[in-house]
Order: sequence, then structure tokens, then C-alpha cells
Amino acid sequence: MSGNDCDGNGVFDACDPDCDNDGVPDACELSGNDCDGNGFPDDCQVNPEIIPAPWTWPDCNNNDVPDGCELSGNDCNENGILDECDIANAVSDDENENGIPDECESESMMGGGGAGMMMMFGGTSAEFSEFDEYAAWQSYFDWCASADFSEMNNAEVFSALLAKRLELGLPAGQMLPE
Repeated sequence: MSGNDCDGNGVFDACDPDCDNDGVPDACELSGNDCDGNGFPDDCQVNPEIIPAPWTWPDCNNNDVPDGCELSGNDCNENGILDECDIANAVSDDENENGIPDECESESMMGGGGAGMMMMFGGTSAEFSEFDEYAAWQSYFDWCASADFSEMNNAEVFSALLAKRLELGLPAGQMLPE
């Protein structure tokens, strides 16, 4: 049975889960493709054709790896968003175009004219009461449920979700209410 049972679980490959329908069971595609160790291939977790947006894991740079697995060393302002995506979505400036958000560099590194703190998230400039924040999250989820993400790639979905959270005054790096 080994020729038709790549993971040796006693079930024919054709009957094992195959999230991307490529004929190879998910369990046999995990090597180097399961950054969070949840047993589900990364490329399926970020694919809105497999998991509909907005429930798809964020992949703002379209590299088929969930952003949460790439944050270490790539999120200098600790807002939960990759630096390259902060810059690409105009959340952070990068005056000297070195790929590091300006708020993470000293003014001397930027030639003396640092942009200071752009929009540091984890909070917003507006303070919410607990009720207001609940209402904002409810509005966000209602919008997510009614929005049509079907023609968007991962980066476009990410940008749309980010823009809506910012519009509602919700923290950009926080995907769900605490």
C-alpha cells in the first residue's frame, strides 16, 4: 500500500485531505510548508480560494507563508505587520528606501530628517471605551462578511482589511479582539 499511501497512515492517498487538490495529501506536503506546525500546509492557509477571505491567514507579501511566521526580525515597530508591508501599504514611510520603516531608524541613519513615529499601532490615536471598541469590531466583522474579496490577491485582501481596521480606529496589527 506504500505506493498509494505516502504518509503511511493506512488510508489511500486519494482519500486523505488534499487542500490544494494537487493529488498529494496535505500530510505529505508539510516538510518546509508548515511554519506554525498546525498540520495544514502554509500555501493553503493563505489561499483565499481554499479558505475564503477574511478568514485566510494574512500573507501581505504574497509569498505563500503566513505573515505570523515571518514576523521575527521583520517587524521592527512590533505592530504585528511585516515591515515590507508597512512600507508598501503606506503605514510607515521609508525615506531612504532601505526597507526599514523610518520610525525604526534614528534620524542620523536617515540623513538627519527622520519622519519620527508614523502610525505606531497596537493602539490608535483615538481612545475607545470598551463599548465603542466592541461596536467597531462588530462593524469590522459585518463588513468582512459582506465584502467581496473573490477578485483580490492576498496583498489586496490584506490592504483592504488593514484600511478598514484603520478607518474604524482599530489596531492594525491585531487581527481579532482580545
